[in-house]
Amino acid sequence: MTQKDYLEILIKSLRDLDQSLAWLKRSYQKCRIIGIKGNYDEAELEAFETLCGRFGRAVDMIVMKVLRNIDFVELEEPGTTLDVANRAEKKGIVESVDLLRAMKDLRNELVHEYLEEDYVKKFEEVLLWTGKLFEIAGNIKRYCRKFECR
Repeated sequence: MTQKDYLEILIKSLRDLDQSLAWLKRSYQKCRIIGIKGNYDEAELEAFETLCGRFGRAVDMIVMKVLRNIDFVELEEPGTTLDVANRAEKKGIVESVDLLRAMKDLRNELVHEYLEEDYVKKFEEVLLWTGKLFEIAGNIKRYCRKFECR
């Protein structure tokens, strides 16, 4: 593949991310209004469950697609997720590798949580980390301007 091919793939992944973030933002706003509380009705639980799913997909999209595609455009050697995260930190896209790791860990916990009461305990974290995820997405957009694809 040529660098031009990689750039086209990056552009597509950035568009996909934008779409994902638009849906995430919608859920995020709805859940911020609901807020954190002791008991949720069925509609509120559904709203938070939707937020959690969208959060997880956006984290995956950033880590597994967008950041990797940035590396490909810059002709970096593919590597582990940790390699991708380290390069994102060096590029100023994320404050620290630990931030991405915490988001990925939360995403994994959400996917593997089966008890409603334990799942509900994660809602506050999801709201907090979703705000951070939007910041990272903004950093990605600023960084990618140099490729003239944003």
